[in-house]
This record gives sequence, C-alpha cells and structure tokens, in this order.
Amino acid sequence: MKTPYDKMSECELLIEVIKELKEMKEEVKKEKKPTAQDFGLISNNDFMHAFNIKRGAATIWRNTGMLRFIKIGKGIHARIPGIDSSRNPSGRDCQLY
Repeated sequence: MKTPYDKMSECELLIEVIKELKEMKEEVKKEKKPTAQDFGLISNNDFMHAFNIKRGAATIWRNTGMLRFIKIGKGIHARIPGIDSSRNPSGRDCQLY
C-alpha cells in the first residue's frame, strides 16, 4: 500500500515530520492544564482559612491522620468531603455543605 510519504526524499520526510510535531505541540499547549481543584483538592492555606486554624494545628491534624493530604511539588493539598472549593475560583471562602 503506497502512501504520499513514499515519494518523498528522506530530507522532505524529515521536514514533514517536524511540521507535524510542531502542530501537535501547539495543540497540547492549547489544552487546559489540570489544577488541584479539578481533583477535589484544596491548598493548605485555603484549608486553614476555611477552618480558621493556624499552621501548627493543620500540621497536627495531618500528622495524627485526622486530615488526608497529598504533597504536590512543594505544596500540601487536602481532600475534604464536605468542603466545596469550586464555588469560588480563587479557592478562598470555601463553603461547607
């Protein structure tokens, strides 16, 4: 089975592949990158703000297992049933439900 690429020289084929890769790269750049909120997570600062607690109390809650958390890069994020951080795009002013 013949393709349009069969008639191209190696140089032309390489140029065509590079063009297609650049197009794919642009498509990937256009896609929205997921955020922690997309996965139902809130930042440690937003968690402390929502519960009106200090950093030390949040650390104790994490260390004692009262709070499920995940570390992403340098940031700590919590997943808490009952807190809806999607109501405000900034994540501030989390609503309990």
